[in-house]
Amino acid sequence: ESRWGSKTRDPTVVRILFNTDAGVISTQHINLKNTGTTAIFYAWKFLPRENKLNTIMEGNKQRFYFSINDGVILPGEELSIPLIFLSKQAGIYTESWQFITKPILNDGAPIVVTLKGIALKRDIFKAEKAKIEELLEKRQTQYNIKLLVDELVRGVHSPPPPPAPSPPPPDVSERFDKKNPYLHYQSDYYKQAEEMYASLSSTGEEEKLYVWDETLLSLRKAILGLPEEEQAEKMAEFNVLREKFTQPRIKPISEDSYDLCYGCLRAAIDSLEDEDLSLRSQMSLPERIHVEEPPPPEIDATSEKTAASESRQGQNRDSSALISPAPDSKKAKKDGDKKKDAKPGSKAESKPRVVSKAGSKKSDQQLIPDDEEAPEKKEWEEIADPVLKKKYQEKLTILTNNIIKEYVDHIALALEEQLGKPF
Repeated sequence: ESRWGSKTRDPTVVRILFNTDAGVISTQHINLKNTGTTAIFYAWKFLPRENKLNTIMEGNKQRFYFSINDGVILPGEELSIPLIFLSKQAGIYTESWQFITKPILNDGAPIVVTLKGIALKRDIFKAEKAKIEELLEKRQTQYNIKLLVDELVRGVHSPPPPPAPSPPPPDVSERFDKKNPYLHYQSDYYKQAEEMYASLSSTGEEEKLYVWDETLLSLRKAILGLPEEEQAEKMAEFNVLREKFTQPRIKPISEDSYDLCYGCLRAAIDSLEDEDLSLRSQMSLPERIHVEEPPPPEIDATSEKTAASESRQGQNRDSSALISPAPDSKKAKKDGDKKKDAKPGSKAESKPRVVSKAGSKKSDQQLIPDDEEAPEKKEWEEIADPVLKKKYQEKLTILTNNIIKEYVDHIALALEEQLGKPF
């Protein structure tokens, strides 16, 4: 407030502050009121700022906007002048204007209006910064917790571990194999040797039993300590016993393992036959002919007695043939007797003929009816072409090796699963 005729000489400074974001308009108002009885004419004068630090100024860009035209304020009238601040760049900006009046107010002291604007840069990464700060706080919390837990863990000590248990003593078989190289422990023979040593080491009436050190050398020394008439018998027993110890005991074969291996071998042979048949078909070769041997004759107790009696009769006939001058007459007589015994229409007449090979037994004879013929047998056909035969043999060898390898691997895998240890 400035009055005409005031005695003060100090300048009157009016400060107006603007606070906004960069690129956003901020508006303030300055109110002028004439409370006297005389009209007051006014004007605005820009007051340049002094660069006391000799810094490089950005420039004289206009950032404050208001009406700087001359005007008049009538008595009792109030005037409101709008002031605008706008800056596209963030920063603090200041301008000073002198308000000149006529008549002169404030006893000639200057009236200065200082405009100060603060433009703030808008933070477009505020949300991202908040997330980063939250993440850093979490990490800091986790790190502090880790330090606390590590400190607690370092203060906890487990009790010392108990001493390792002593290894179990070796069993009888291990001790015997270690003390007697090249010999094999067997429980029943070991017991016989122990009893033999006990019988040799007992003394007279006291019958004191000495402990055997599980070596055949000590047993031999005990035998050599006997009188000469007893040494031969005991030494023979010792030699038999020692011979038994030199032979390792064969473990019994499991029936399941035997059946498994036998089945795999049969499957391999069947597969080999199928592959051979396919190979011969591809190479236009004749099929392989299987030559089957006749089954062995089944001889029961009755047939054995019959065969024995026939063999004795044959021997008698052979011996009588050397003496008899006319064997044909006896044969004819026997045939005539047989014809007399045979009745007409009996089974003997319709009985099929017996065809036998020279040197064959009675059980090998085949009964073939008169009206049927024996089936024709196929003969083995060799491959005439040597090149084709060699090629066939090479391919068959490769197939055989592959099949054997496959089934051997199968047997090994199955035995590992069954026995529970690598084969």
